[in-house]
Amino acid sequence: MSKMKAKFVEKVIEMIEMEKITDYTCDPDFITSYNKLMNYHAQFSNLLTSYMSNSINVEGYGSINIGHLREVPENTRNQAFDLKMMMTAYWKIVLKRMVDCLALQLRFFIQRVVNMEMEMEIVSEVMGGGGIEKMLNEPPSTSKKRERLQNSIALLQESKETMEQVMDGVVVSFD
Repeated sequence: MSKMKAKFVEKVIEMIEMEKITDYTCDPDFITSYNKLMNYHAQFSNLLTSYMSNSINVEGYGSINIGHLREVPENTRNQAFDLKMMMTAYWKIVLKRMVDCLALQLRFFIQRVVNMEMEMEIVSEVMGGGGIEKMLNEPPSTSKKRERLQNSIALLQESKETMEQVMDGVVVSFD
């Protein structure tokens, strides 16, 4: 089990490393989610230029303080907003992939442990360590029951013989 746990942890680390290196998805939800988040861009820009409010309410984030961004050049703000929304949309896809992949990996490892490694250990235990002899030996409780049954059978046979003798001695009279 510890070997399987180590392999599972290794697979999880590999998955995380793959996600860190690659920013790729073909999931159509990415574009939908990204476009939904980018709809806040106009409100974001208006609030920063109009000085109406220092916060914006973005779905999934709640109220975000943006007053400090007025000092940042507009081009940098727009790039940062775009990057943050893209990362947020991508992160949802990554989480979904991680959950799916972890569930698949866990199921696969459990299946392999049950079908291969436990089977081999059971076979080696049965075949190697005198397991067949142990399996063939009669447990004490069974031997006691067997002895009682044999005693009962002997008693019944004795009773049968006695009954036959009694029946032979009985004279049947017919009138």
